[in-house]
Amino acid sequence: MKILIVEDSLLQATQIQILLKRYSVDEVYTAYNGEDAIELCKQHRFDIAFCDLQLPQIDGVSLLASPEAQGSIQTVVILSAMTDAALDSTKSMCKLIGYSEVEAIAKPVNEAHIQHLISSYQRVQTANTIQPVEMKLDESQAIEAFDNGWFTNAYQSQHHVEKSALTGVEVLARIMHPELGLLTPFHFMGTLRQLGMMDRLFFTVLELALKDLSTMHKSLHFSINIEQSTLKLEVADKVANLCDKYKVDPSLLTLEITEHETVLLDAHCYKNIAKLSMLGVGLSVDDFGTGYASLSQLSSLPFTELKVDRSFVNNISENHKNQILTKACINLAENLGLSCIVEGVEQQQDLEYLKTIGMTKYQGFISSKPASFSEFTSANNLK
Repeated sequence: MKILIVEDSLLQATQIQILLKRYSVDEVYTAYNGEDAIELCKQHRFDIAFCDLQLPQIDGVSLLASPEAQGSIQTVVILSAMTDAALDSTKSMCKLIGYSEVEAIAKPVNEAHIQHLISSYQRVQTANTIQPVEMKLDESQAIEAFDNGWFTNAYQSQHHVEKSALTGVEVLARIMHPELGLLTPFHFMGTLRQLGMMDRLFFTVLELALKDLSTMHKSLHFSINIEQSTLKLEVADKVANLCDKYKVDPSLLTLEITEHETVLLDAHCYKNIAKLSMLGVGLSVDDFGTGYASLSQLSSLPFTELKVDRSFVNNISENHKNQILTKACINLAENLGLSCIVEGVEQQQDLEYLKTIGMTKYQGFISSKPASFSEFTSANNLK
């Protein structure tokens, strides 16, 4: 692993170097101003770059926006003692530029920060060695995946804060390609959406989930993503028939409406939603606060659950703005009588903080990664 530290304070730079050595990171380059950093970027490719914003000659914002940095750095860790607004704006800029991962840390850097960054980077690298990151399925490959039964499900558990008790599971679509291995939605979702095949994907994932869950000795709540376009079909009747086929109570199912598009539901959609509610099927707002769902939808639709997006959660124990926003989401759900699940919980200090502001249910790598059904049931003693 090759690391770049861009920090004008010798004390701060040395502290980061010492912490990195504890995790056996030896290839570390240090620049004390923006110009030297650009020269290093011309000569090397860096896995992670720690970058202060307040630098002599060329500031950190200009450095990270430079073509030299963009072509050299994978993961950016923004360091600053400045306001949250400056950190957040720079972080947003880096995401739009296209850096693989972007973190923002208020000084001083401590060992918990380094541990999280190294583990996150290694996790991403492991995933990337399994999957060809840039490859996306074309139309013929997408159709072939359906016709040949290459779709499979991954299961990520959801937990209650009390003793980390299992409360449910989210079902996630995957493709097991005979040559490329396990593919995530990154590799196929855009193609399926363009081809108008999201309805077929939903019912494929649902039937696979029902088939799996019907083999368990206990009932378990489960959730599946659904597009608004699918709600325009006779979805309620199909859901009822599939649940009856596999002898699974439909009240165990929650449908998560994704927020990647404006909510424009017609009368037929409302009819289906009403029929789903009569079956006992729950309705969830996925990634609340980051997409197109508004408070008016919470009022007009029979939602039973709200999921707080992971973008508010990462490093929440140190981000005052995200603390306020997350607490507001949790309070909103509670006041509306909705279940609330916080997504993307990865760090112990974030989990502990979320408990103090009223979080009751959570989901994330801190408890489990998405896994095959057999791995999921074994880990939770469900077989």
